[in-house]
Amino acid sequence: MVKTLPGPSRLSQTLLRLKAAPRLELLGLKRLRVSFGAKEANPGTRHFLKEELPRIRFANPALEIEVDQHKDARPQPSLTVEQENGSTTVIAMEKKWSSVIVKELMDLAGGDAWAQHKAAATAAGQPILPGEEERQKALETVKLQRATRAAQPKVPERPRTGAAAMLP
Repeated sequence: MVKTLPGPSRLSQTLLRLKAAPRLELLGLKRLRVSFGAKEANPGTRHFLKEELPRIRFANPALEIEVDQHKDARPQPSLTVEQENGSTTVIAMEKKWSSVIVKELMDLAGGDAWAQHKAAATAAGQPILPGEEERQKALETVKLQRATRAAQPKVPERPRTGAAAMLP
């Protein structure tokens, strides 16, 4: 009897995602605070919370991370970065891809390892973050669809006939 083994477990898949390159290790930070409105969060903010924030937590277990989800108020989604020296930087998350948010955060506190990874990926012609090329293709497709719609001639309204012609 041939016994087939199941595919990779959910735990092993989760660990692969958490350990994926580049490691999102942040230096000199005391706290991260993500603030957003529950219903108004854009897709980039939601993706950052679901996919990137767990990777940041995994790479920085001692970092204090707060997520403020406002149900009543409608604040603009933002990421507040508090450094150990007391300075605070706010990264606006409104209408941004999650990869852009991660790049801004890593440029702020990624250190030498992030700079080396960025330089190596750029030199090799590879995307800096995994999945970035698919997001860029999706953005280009949306732009092309909008341009095509704008270039199409508008269909003139047909004249009313019969009983419809008498209605206001």
